[in-house]
Amino acid sequence: MSKITKIKNDAMVHDSLESALAAAQANVKSVAHDGKNDYSRYNYTTAEAMVKASISLFGDQQLAFDRKSYEFIVKHNLLMIKSVFNLTHGSTKEISEYTGEWPVVEKKGTPMDKALAAALTSSFAYIIRDVLKIPRLDEKENMDRRDDTEHKPNPHQPKPFQRPQQLKEEPEPSINKSRKWPEMVEKYKPLLPLVNMSLIEFGNLTPLQFKEIQAKIEKTKLKEIAREG
Repeated sequence: MSKITKIKNDAMVHDSLESALAAAQANVKSVAHDGKNDYSRYNYTTAEAMVKASISLFGDQQLAFDRKSYEFIVKHNLLMIKSVFNLTHGSTKEISEYTGEWPVVEKKGTPMDKALAAALTSSFAYIIRDVLKIPRLDEKENMDRRDDTEHKPNPHQPKPFQRPQQLKEEPEPSINKSRKWPEMVEKYKPLLPLVNMSLIEFGNLTPLQFKEIQAKIEKTKLKEIAREG
């Protein structure tokens, strides 16, 4: 059985990360909806509200939760970030590691930098919900519980961009057509042997394929450094 020792300010010091997390989960309540999607007409809890609610829940038990690292991966032809999170217990210095994946959705009006920022924020909020076991509100408006069979789009909301059906999808240009190609040659040419790829093969990659190879190169570099060390 876990031991708990009282300290002067009546906070509890747990003898393990597990017992501290259990105490944090015992104090969890649903986090109110503070955002509204005007297009799909549903209420939701913002990532900012979820993070704010977690600070005291973790802090009261001397727990800290943060993102240790993230990397780009390609999964099912989707660009995603794979994050590693650490839950640290201040009293015992124990660390528990969690991982999570989230899509990076670049689209009209959302360039890559904004898409990445949104993915980082959303993935952080959802892993917090999982770790603390924060229940969803029991409301019909909740996104995953509402009845959408009679859903009608907001007439005042601009329609999402759609490519005309009669137009054929243009093939994605290869990276050797990019203005940054000379810089990419200088940076990656010495590293291509790590992934057994010629410069011609490298130049014919699409941007999405490039991100996959880039991640593979970085992972191989780390392995080589570790081996040499």
